[in-house]
Amino acid sequence: MKRILLFTTTLLCAVSAFSQVKLNQNDFPKAWEKYILARDTSFSSGVSIGAGGTNQVWDYSAVFGADLYDTLKYSRASDHPKYAQFPEANLVSVSSRNKSESFIKIDSTGVWSYFGNPLDPSANALVLKVHTLNMPMTYGGKVIDSFKFVQSIPVDTIPFLDSVRISVNVISYTDVDAWGQLKLPNKTYTNCLRLKTWNDQKIKIEIHNTFTKSWTNAPFAPPSPNTNPSYLFFAQGEGDKVLELSADSNNNISRADYRSSSVLGINNVISATNTNIYPNPANNIIYINCDANQQINIYNAEGKQVLSNTKLYKGINTLNIADLENGIYFYRGITNTGGAIEGRFVKN
Repeated sequence: MKRILLFTTTLLCAVSAFSQVKLNQNDFPKAWEKYILARDTSFSSGVSIGAGGTNQVWDYSAVFGADLYDTLKYSRASDHPKYAQFPEANLVSVSSRNKSESFIKIDSTGVWSYFGNPLDPSANALVLKVHTLNMPMTYGGKVIDSFKFVQSIPVDTIPFLDSVRISVNVISYTDVDAWGQLKLPNKTYTNCLRLKTWNDQKIKIEIHNTFTKSWTNAPFAPPSPNTNPSYLFFAQGEGDKVLELSADSNNNISRADYRSSSVLGINNVISATNTNIYPNPANNIIYINCDANQQINIYNAEGKQVLSNTKLYKGINTLNIADLENGIYFYRGITNTGGAIEGRFVKN
C-alpha cells in the first residue's frame, strides 16, 4: 500500500511539474510595446549556460556587466515601409543596434511564424519563413522546421564565369528543454521556459560558365555550418523573451542579451508598490520614498538610459533631475531582497 501511495504521489508531483509553466499567445508582445535590452559579450570561458530539465534555478544576477543598451520595438506591419513584401505579417520587431527586423505572423491557431530579414538588399534574396512556434508552449515541446533560399551573385572579374549561385537549405530546431526560476541583475522571474535553438545548414555553391551557359559545382568547399545553440528564456506575462544566451563550442556563454527594462506605453506602465515618487510632475527635484534599499535605472521615453545604477535607501531620498530634458521618464530596478520595482514620472 505504501508503494502504491508513493508511486501515486510521485506521479502527481511529476504531472504538476510538467504543467507548472505554460506560455500562451497573450504572453507574447503586442503592437507598440518596447523592451530595453542590455548586451554583454565579455564572458570568459567557463561561464555555463546552466542546466536543463525541470525546476531549475539559473542565477545570472552577478554575472553580467553589460553597458551596451538597445530598444526592441514592436509595431504593426502595415505601418512598416516593407509591408508590401510581407502582407501576411501583423507585427514587426525592429532593433536599432543592428537594424534587423523580423516580421511576425500570428494566426488564430496560436502559431507564430517568424519571417523576413533581407539577406542582401542588392540581390533581393529573402528568407520568407524562418521558424514557427506553436502556442500554448510547454516544457518538452519540440519544433523542427526548414526553409530554403537561393541567391545569385553576378561576377564580372573572373574569365569564363558570370555568376555564382548559393543554395542554402536550413533545418531549424527548437527544443523546450527546461523550466524554472531565472535570476537576472535587475529582476527574478519565477516561471520561465527555456528554448534551445540551433540550425543545420546544407549549402551548395555553383558557378555559371559564360560560354557553356551551364551550372557546375564550384571547385571550393562551402562553409561549415555553425550549429552552436542559442538559449531563449520566456517568462509568463512578460511579453517577448527576457534573456537570450549564445553558446560557444564548449556550451559556455559567449554573448547575452537580457531584458533590462520595459516601456509598455504611457498608460500601461506598472506603478511600483514599494516606491513613491513625488512631486509628479516635477521640476528639478524629486523625492523617492522607499520601503527598502534599492537600485534603479532611469530611461527616457525613447528607451535611452539617462541615469544608471542609482542607489536609494530605505526612507526618503532626494534626486536631482535638473539636467534631464522635459518629458516622460521610466524607472526600473531591484530592491536589496531581489524584488522588482518599476514606474514613471514626468519632468516639466
